[in-house]
Amino acid sequence: VDDLYEVHVVLSGLVDFRSEIAKLEASARDKQRAIRDYEIKMSAEGYELRVPESVRIRNLELKEKREGELSAISALSDRFRDLLSRQGEGLH
Repeated sequence: VDDLYEVHVVLSGLVDFRSEIAKLEASARDKQRAIRDYEIKMSAEGYELRVPESVRIRNLELKEKREGELSAISALSDRFRDLLSRQGEGLH
C-alpha cells in the first residue's frame, strides 16, 4: 500500500458507516476552517510585503495540503455513503 497501490477490503458489517461519515464530516469542517484561515491570512493587506517569502511558501504549501486532505475526505465520505445506501438495499 503506497502511492501506486490501493487495497480494497469488504467493510460491510465491520464498519459503522454512519459513525465514520460523521467523523469524516467533522474532519472536513476542520480542514475547511484551516483553509479559510490560510486564505484570510494570505489575503491580508500587506501580507506579501511584511511576511518573509519562506513563510509565505510554507503557508501556501500547508493550504494546498489541507485542500488535498479535504478532497480525500470528501471522496471517502462519498464512498461510505454509497456503501451505506447499498447496505440498506441489501436489507430489504
